Amino acid sequence: MKSSRPLRPNLEAMESKALLSAVAASAPGAAAIVATPHTLVLNGTLSGRYSAHQSNPDAGKTYDLSGSGRVLPLRHTGVAGNLRTVGFIANRHAEGTLSLSDSQGTVTIRLVGPPQSGPTGLPPRFHFTITGGTGRYQGVKGQGTAALTLVPSPNASNAAIGVTHGTFKVVLVGDVLRSTKA
Repeated sequence: MKSSRPLRPNLEAMESKALLSAVAASAPGAAAIVATPHTLVLNGTLSGRYSAHQSNPDAGKTYDLSGSGRVLPLRHTGVAGNLRTVGFIANRHAEGTLSLSDSQGTVTIRLVGPPQSGPTGLPPRFHFTITGGTGRYQGVKGQGTAALTLVPSPNASNAAIGVTHGTFKVVLVGDVLRSTKA
């Protein structure tokens, strides 16, 4: 037999639901959901050999670096890249790029020195920013400071063609980022 009571819908409280996807909502006017990139704090020491050459004094000297070391959280780390002095340009920054690689991928960092008026050598300290990554390090962000030491080899320079050689050491100290912007 049917009940003669009228049907009265009830509202029940539900727990909050979190959207687990990083896909933008498609409704007009809806805010996009942005995935926050992973922060990578680089700490460690790299060393190896460098070769410096100068093709145009106005543009500064280029230092090509190649070596290896231990940078956490990467494993045994290879490094390759270059740094450039300011040359005769007033109020510029020495800068360059290093690629750090291990068996899981590559992290690319951009180094920028303090303001200098040239011509001067490379500064001993740089600020670095992670600009890219591959493999396990794709999409990572981070920054910090890099201390650079260059030791020229006394017998490995050829002043006639403007080339010098030596060894380098780079110490990376990463900053813990409170928040990152995509």
